[in-house]
Amino acid sequence: MTQASPSALPLMTPALIERFNGYILKGVGCWTWRGPLRRGYGMFYFGYNRRPAHRLSWELEHGVEIDPDLVIDHLCRNTACVNPSHLDAVPQRTNVLRGMGPSGVKTRRIVEDGVCVRGHDVTKPEAW
Repeated sequence: MTQASPSALPLMTPALIERFNGYILKGVGCWTWRGPLRRGYGMFYFGYNRRPAHRLSWELEHGVEIDPDLVIDHLCRNTACVNPSHLDAVPQRTNVLRGMGPSGVKTRRIVEDGVCVRGHDVTKPEAW
């Protein structure tokens, strides 16, 4: 993982970055978070702060904070993975459309058909 300068992410000191990296088990593909989990997602606690480990991993790799309007999509579908090459910062809509869960399947079907379950044309933004 590329080390970000502490000035890029003000709360992360070199000591915290080293502690963060200590929780990561680097495999051939996924890097598994071995620290605390919350609903399957890694959490990094420092002082009175907590950050989702996957978001922090992405930020450390890119040296900037993620836009608050974006979410992290785990391209590998492993929520405990913090490998930055498996993470993509995207809008929530993109994340749902890429997902394998019921809402992703249903949303893709609606987008492909162009009609919602009530018969509204979803290709026209004013119909939303």
